[in-house]
Amino acid sequence: MIDFKTKKWLKQQQLKRPHVLKKGSTVGVVAFSDRMTRRDIKDLRQSIEVLEEWGLKVIVSKHVTGYLLEKNLPLPNMVISEMMTLARNDVDAFYSAKGGFAANRLFHYQDFEKLLRIIVRKKIAVLGYSDATTIQVPLVYHNLASYYAPNLTHLHRRGTETLNSLYQAVFSQTRPFQKINNFFFWQNVPPQKIKGVLITGNLVTMHDCIAGDYNLLTKFPEIILAVEEVDESLENLERLLGTMTSYSSVKALIINFKKRGEDYTRKQLIPMIRRLAGNEIPVLWYPSFGHIVGKKFFRTLGSGWPAQLTLKKSKTAELEFLPLS
Repeated sequence: MIDFKTKKWLKQQQLKRPHVLKKGSTVGVVAFSDRMTRRDIKDLRQSIEVLEEWGLKVIVSKHVTGYLLEKNLPLPNMVISEMMTLARNDVDAFYSAKGGFAANRLFHYQDFEKLLRIIVRKKIAVLGYSDATTIQVPLVYHNLASYYAPNLTHLHRRGTETLNSLYQAVFSQTRPFQKINNFFFWQNVPPQKIKGVLITGNLVTMHDCIAGDYNLLTKFPEIILAVEEVDESLENLERLLGTMTSYSSVKALIINFKKRGEDYTRKQLIPMIRRLAGNEIPVLWYPSFGHIVGKKFFRTLGSGWPAQLTLKKSKTAELEFLPLS
């Protein structure tokens, strides 16, 4: 049972849950950060079969297949226009097909804000990770939560545990996320409970959102950051994290960093964490999100979902998602 104080806190956040999917719901497939290859399309078809087995209807946006024979990326205004059309035609969810390095181009187009407002008004679910941050963080700024989930192209290669986590998140009315208990923190911080809005995504893209028009760190008084990154130097990680953890709203930081396919070593990360967070901001390691290999468990998380972290004496922590209406 949720106590009165927590209920009051939840109401103050003014966050909304996207529509729960059901059999017959329509999912629009988008790829706004990179062009799809023929091999990607082959994988995508197999992943679409997974969604169809769940009873979902799938519509693939024209820009996903329209650039197969070209070296150019899909034009941002085309991507935004197609997503707006799908949103107006009552699509229930958008699913990001893949990541890339050009997602942030969407920020520079006037209709991007119009797209966000349509998604928010219709409570359309947005699924994906990494470059999907481009849409997910601005949606949280507009008070709509989304799903930090494996991108669609290689979903069919993921294991049963990953698929079950995604299925429960998008279809469950009462309990979309299970309690998570395999977090480990590295500092000597006392046992405590921390409430905050969980913000997930790619560190660089999230930083761009916060430096622009979508600064969640000033919008919400309590935030738990869960950030993933790949192929960044330690110096760059420290610079970006230093900016974000300087906000008093950041109450805890969850990381799972990669560099050229390998984890940063504990020896490399601990001095940086001590410089940035000291013992004031708990920094936790969680292995099941971010750029992990396909067969490993990738847990679907709620981006923009209120959550509570319980830090224990054993240097482990438990995360529980709080309900959204």
